[in-house]
Amino acid sequence: MRFYPLVLSTLGFLFAYVSPSAALTWNITQLTINVYPDADPQVSGSNVVWSGWDGDDWEIFLYDGNEVTQLTDNTYNDEYVQVSGSNMVWSGYDGNDWEIFFYDGADITQVTDNNYNDWYCQISGSNVVWRGNDGNDDEVFLYDGADITQLTSNGTNDWYCQVSGSNVVWSRQVGGDWEVFLYDGSETTQVTDNSYDDWYPQVSGSNVVWSGWDGNDWEIFLYDGNDTTQLTDNTYNDVEVQISGSSVAWRGGDDHEAEIYLYDGHDVTQLTDNNRDDRQGQVSGAHVVWKSHDGIDWEIFFYDGTDITQLTDNLDRDDENPQVSEWNVVWKGYDWNDDEIFLAVPDELPPPVPAASQGGLIVLTLLLLTAGAIVFRHQRRHRPVAV
Repeated sequence: MRFYPLVLSTLGFLFAYVSPSAALTWNITQLTINVYPDADPQVSGSNVVWSGWDGDDWEIFLYDGNEVTQLTDNTYNDEYVQVSGSNMVWSGYDGNDWEIFFYDGADITQVTDNNYNDWYCQISGSNVVWRGNDGNDDEVFLYDGADITQLTSNGTNDWYCQVSGSNVVWSRQVGGDWEVFLYDGSETTQVTDNSYDDWYPQVSGSNVVWSGWDGNDWEIFLYDGNDTTQLTDNTYNDVEVQISGSSVAWRGGDDHEAEIYLYDGHDVTQLTDNNRDDRQGQVSGAHVVWKSHDGIDWEIFFYDGTDITQLTDNLDRDDENPQVSEWNVVWKGYDWNDDEIFLAVPDELPPPVPAASQGGLIVLTLLLLTAGAIVFRHQRRHRPVAV
C-alpha cells in the first residue's frame, strides 16, 4: 500500500503551496520634514506627489523613490496634483484664474490658457481630464498629450470627471437630478436615467461605479460596459466609492460609525467591523487602505487581500488622506507642528502567487477526487473473493 504516503505527501505539498504568507513588516518613511504644511499626497508606483507650502504659496513636489524634487517654483498656488506613472497634472493659479499644467517626467507644459477656471484634474497615462467653465457653466475637457477636446457642450453643469485610459466619466445635471455619463474614446453614453441623483462616478477600464440615491439612502452601483448592477441594498448610506479593475471599495454606515466594504467582482466583504468610524477608503487591485478613528485620533490601516495591518499607531496625531498603489501607501500625518507626507512600503514583498495556485481549491478538489477514485479501484481490485 505505497499509494497512501504518496497521496498524503502530495496533499501536504499542495496545502503548503497555497497557504498564505507570513505577516508583512513595513518600513515607514517621512518624506517631508519642514515647518510648513504638506497636503494631498498621491501615489503611482514608486512616484509620490503632493502640494507643499513654501512660505508664500503652494508648490508641487515629487518623490521618485530616491529623492524629493520641487517641480514648481513661482509666485502663485499650484494644487490638486495627480500622478500616473511618471506623468503628473495639477491646477495652477496664474493671477486671474486656475489653469492646467502637465509634467511628462521631463518638462512642464501649460495645457490651458484662458480667462476661466480649469481645475479638478485627473490623469491616466497621458490622458488628462478636468472641469472648466465656458462662461456659462462647467464642462468636461480631455487632453490626450497633444490636443484638447471639449467632451461636453450644453447649458448645464458637468462635474466629478474621472479618467481611465480613453474612458472618461462624469455627472451632469439633467432636469432635477444628476446622471452619470461615459465617453469611451469615440462617443458619449448616458449610463443612468432616473429621477434621483447619481454622482461621484469612478472608472477603471470599462467598469464604472457611483453612489446613487434610491429614495431613502445612498447605494453603490456598478456598470460593466453592458449592464448595471446594484451592489448594495440596505438602510444606510454607501458612499466614497472607489474602483480598481474589478475591485470596488466604499464606506457604508452613518456619519459617526461607518465601515469599509470591498467587492471583488463576485462577493461583498465587510473589511471592518468595529464601533469606530472608518472612512476615506482607497483601492488598488486587491489592496485597500483607509483611515480609522481609534477614539483619540485617525490612524491608517491596510488590507492586503487577506489580512489587515495597522500602519500607524501614535498619540493624538491624525493620519489622514491615505492613497495606495499596489504595495505603496502614502498619507498626510500631523507631527505636532504641521502636516507632513509619509510613505509605507513592505520591507520585503511577498512572492507573486503562481497562476497554478490561484486555482488551488479547484486543483485540490480534483486531486482528492482522483485519489478517491484510485483508492476505490485499488480496493476493488484487491478485495477478497468470496468462496
